[in-house]
Amino acid sequence: MIELQVLGEVVLRDGGRDDLHSILAQPKRLAVLAYLCLNGRGGFVRRDTLTAIFWPDLDQERARAALSQSLYVLRRSLGSEVLPGRGSDEVAVDLDLLSCDAVEFRKTLDSKNLPAALDLYRGDLLPGLYVDSSDFDRWLDGERASLCGAALAAATELGSESAAREDPDSAVAWFRRALDIMPESNSAAFGLIENLWRGGHRSAALAAYERFSKHLEAEYGVRPGEELQSLVDRVRKGSVGPRSHAAAPVPPTPVLAPVSAAPRDEPPTVGRLSGSRSLHPGIRTLLAFGLGIATIVLIAGWLGGDRREEGAWYNANQAYLKAWAAWDTNQIDSARNLALRAVELDSTHVSAWALVAYTGALLNAFDQGQPADLLPSAYEAAVKAVQLDDTAAAARVAHAVTRWTYRREWEGAERDYRHSLTLSPGPRWEAVARADLSGLLENLGRCEEAWEVLEPYAAVDPRDRIVGSGVVIRLHYMCRNYGEAIAEATRVLDAGAATRSDRKRLFLARLEVGDTEGAEADLLALEAASQEDPWVEFGMALLAARTGDVETAIRMADRLSGGSNDGVFEGQLGVLRLESVAQLYAAVGDVDGAFHVLSEAFEQKGHVRRLMSHPLFGPLWDDPRFESMLTRMTLRCRREGNLHLCQPLQ
Repeated sequence: MIELQVLGEVVLRDGGRDDLHSILAQPKRLAVLAYLCLNGRGGFVRRDTLTAIFWPDLDQERARAALSQSLYVLRRSLGSEVLPGRGSDEVAVDLDLLSCDAVEFRKTLDSKNLPAALDLYRGDLLPGLYVDSSDFDRWLDGERASLCGAALAAATELGSESAAREDPDSAVAWFRRALDIMPESNSAAFGLIENLWRGGHRSAALAAYERFSKHLEAEYGVRPGEELQSLVDRVRKGSVGPRSHAAAPVPPTPVLAPVSAAPRDEPPTVGRLSGSRSLHPGIRTLLAFGLGIATIVLIAGWLGGDRREEGAWYNANQAYLKAWAAWDTNQIDSARNLALRAVELDSTHVSAWALVAYTGALLNAFDQGQPADLLPSAYEAAVKAVQLDDTAAAARVAHAVTRWTYRREWEGAERDYRHSLTLSPGPRWEAVARADLSGLLENLGRCEEAWEVLEPYAAVDPRDRIVGSGVVIRLHYMCRNYGEAIAEATRVLDAGAATRSDRKRLFLARLEVGDTEGAEADLLALEAASQEDPWVEFGMALLAARTGDVETAIRMADRLSGGSNDGVFEGQLGVLRLESVAQLYAAVGDVDGAFHVLSEAFEQKGHVRRLMSHPLFGPLWDDPRFESMLTRMTLRCRREGNLHLCQPLQ
């Protein structure tokens, strides 16, 4: 049996035969062999596919001749039976005669033997390999992302399972393994620090946080996520963690081949593998979710070979990857600026254009004080991405979100989202597409379809920023499943991973079921965490209205709403989004005031999110002006119970 090792370092062995070294000495032959193993999965691959990937600059005749020469050398070294052909147009690798550790890694994962799979994962795929082909680079980046993400999810799942068994020592070992695989993983850092604390190792937990925080700041200029910072605040206030037991020596890392050779007391080195060659330190930002189900959301930036380092594309890609790092710590403005920097460095970077569009649409929807031309410019960026490559999933996702929020092309947006899911989008953009498409369907009252779209991510890590529990809570709330929304938000709260948005939706859901005491407790918790959030006053006004104290509610509404400025209202207590102000007026019975604010929202932002689906807009739905606003949104809706089922106007 010939053995090909491609994870962590590249080794090809068969009883010490010297003629195998000639394959490793020629990068393109090695790349062809690896591609056949991984992309072919033991099946046949068309020669035309191989020539297009590896010899794109040659005409067809010369490219096929180059491929034939490479296959000749591979067959001479490995044996012709190892690379069988089918006719003159297809070739494969017989995986019964040649084993590949990356293929075995996937098989072992499929068999649910996660520890054995992690034994096989020694590091990144084909480290340091450089082939002069942008198509191969993209394929290799995707494979590296997929394999590394699967390894990280396996380690994270093992850590979560150990924590669920109240075995913090084992959990610490597996979360450390996860951080070895992905030093930037906020979820892995959270698990490590939480379980060190639970195991009675408070000082070690704080030291782990300091290393992680310094690493993010030094490498990428970003901070850990707010949920992790909140956990560390709790660690600092308490001497031992919940369910702690007698302190033992800090548990060691499991005996597995490490990705990073850095000592435990030093910050991990990004991209440093077991060989002497290192990868460039592109950020590999992971969102791994699945309490018991290893599902991956990963964006990766592996670039092998020093020859690419000074290129515009490399520098642009670094800016793009840092943009996702900023996104993961809720710095959307910074993410957009970094994405803009990426397209300045390389105007052909499709994914960076897509991220410019996506972050622009989000800032327009959620943030205050954004420029009036933000949404049009986001749409232009999405169009640019599609013009560069209309087969790129990221471009289609960005086009979809701007068609929905700016152009109000509901059907076109849905088609783009669904089309993107057929284009092998990669875990990160697939998660974005599914989260956004579920939101669009929920807006249209198609809740069952929204849940079907989210089904692949049904078991989620509450800390995931794209399709985590926040999306699940939102969908339950908007679809009037208030009990489920409360249960999910409570689970996240008990796990110590609730965001402010989760707390707010928990408050709103409790209001809908009449739990005013619980709702008030949620507001007090929000107020304790931040003294400067006008949403707390907004919540107090809603609570007053729901408990019959309309006079107080109106007085608080007046304090909150001073005057409109770039899509927000500036009151005595800060700024509040237009939609929230309109909801508040609706809650206190001032329907005219609510429609006045909604008119301003249309003028300044071109869109009102969830006008026909948000429960707080309910008091407006029987007013004739509501139908007029739906027409402005190019929708026709009919009431079905307490939901609107909407269709785009033809």
